[in-house]
Amino acid sequence: HIQRVMFFSQIIAQNEGISERDLKLLLLAAALHDSGKTRDRRDGEHGKNGAKIAEEYLQNNINTISKEDIKIIQIAIEYHTIREEEKGKVNIIELKKLCQNYNISMINLERIKTISSILKDADALDRTRFDKENSFNIDLLRTNTAQNKLLIDFAKKVNQEFALAVLNSNYKYD
Repeated sequence: HIQRVMFFSQIIAQNEGISERDLKLLLLAAALHDSGKTRDRRDGEHGKNGAKIAEEYLQNNINTISKEDIKIIQIAIEYHTIREEEKGKVNIIELKKLCQNYNISMINLERIKTISSILKDADALDRTRFDKENSFNIDLLRTNTAQNKLLIDFAKKVNQEFALAVLNSNYKYD
């Protein structure tokens, strides 16, 4: 899941034209976004827990990252589990609350919104592996890139191929 979310994040980010610095933050957030999960299914607290784990991990393992950048990653991780009231629209009120909670200047709000949107969209694209009836709702996606049917179909194909590779490596078929 983590590899695919990072992969889809990179595809979306490159098409949305984010900076190299923000791409690095996005990929770190994607790598750590589910680190707070304690259950396989719904776990509404895993974003908040993952943000704490990310802070500790990044502080102890990546000495070139600023405290501000760690906070931006934490916000994206925590936000990825927040329900949005309007389909496909970032909840700016909640995002601003997170910025205040993490003591991040509102100057960074657009960057954080973009990183958070891409992370949520990449996570959603990975869930296309569960879409058996082609009922995936593109209205839930935030970025133009993620809403593109070609990318959605590509995500489904990646998920299918990945599942087949795992099955074939664990259960050798002749």
